[in-house]
Amino acid sequence: MIQIGTLEEHRDVLDEIKVSSNSRFLASVDYANQVIVWDVETQEIKFQIDQMVEGAYATGFSANSRTFATIEQEENRQLLVLRNLFTGEIIQSLSLGFDNRLPSTIEFDPRESIVAVSGEQVFLFWAYDEEVEYSFSAPLGSPPLDLAFSPDGNLVAGGSCSRNDCLENGKIVIWEHETGFIKHEIVAHDSPVSRVRFSPNGRYLATSSSDQFVNVWDVETGELLIAIDGRQPIFDMVFTPDSLGVWTVGAELNLFEIETGVPVFTAQFSGSTIGILSEGTQLAVGDSQGAISLFLINLEAE
Repeated sequence: MIQIGTLEEHRDVLDEIKVSSNSRFLASVDYANQVIVWDVETQEIKFQIDQMVEGAYATGFSANSRTFATIEQEENRQLLVLRNLFTGEIIQSLSLGFDNRLPSTIEFDPRESIVAVSGEQVFLFWAYDEEVEYSFSAPLGSPPLDLAFSPDGNLVAGGSCSRNDCLENGKIVIWEHETGFIKHEIVAHDSPVSRVRFSPNGRYLATSSSDQFVNVWDVETGELLIAIDGRQPIFDMVFTPDSLGVWTVGAELNLFEIETGVPVFTAQFSGSTIGILSEGTQLAVGDSQGAISLFLINLEAE
């Protein structure tokens, strides 16, 4: 692993990194609600937003890398704001109806038609349309902490905690968003599920929580394929492009094989969030000091 750059502008713990599908842009959001969109090639700021809702850390890129979404505050309203990624100009602002629960996640449907936002339930918006398509209240027992679309756009996975047991059992639900049909409903962890990630090939779903495990599930059958012991609380994770491994970050940076659960790479580098770029050749790791470290992946040299 060779460090090739550091992005330093945030002054608080980084909550999330999102990477555009073409790897040209990286979005970072911190606990002070500052959002920065970076040009990866130049490592310069493209634009930044300081009007996020307090406590809402949600951002997202459209699959065609042309639109960027945030949750923002306007007077007493919470808005889903869609921006032109190249200019930063607002395309659309959609009012959200959440009273008690601040949105925690924004995800775009890979087919470009839907934006999913999690609040008290899961709301689906037709992109660039004022009409809200509320399709399904996922039976997670509590507001979803994370969402993910399958690569083909047919399925949504949500992670949270079980009904009346939010301090302990973590739950995942996989459903067809167009019909509301529940494909799988699983108690997946011993603590709330903080991250859900589909593999690029769509066959697997990885889930993580503070119980230190990354669990990898068969999307078709709902079977647990392997429970990977992360050896420490895991704050974020991302699949490798070939769907054969998963990077995790916490007190350490690890790459695990999903077939064996064995770590094939470990670095004493702590972080709070992670993203993968350039078809898997680079990593972006955000830390508790607000810095983002960019690495060139070269495991053969390790």
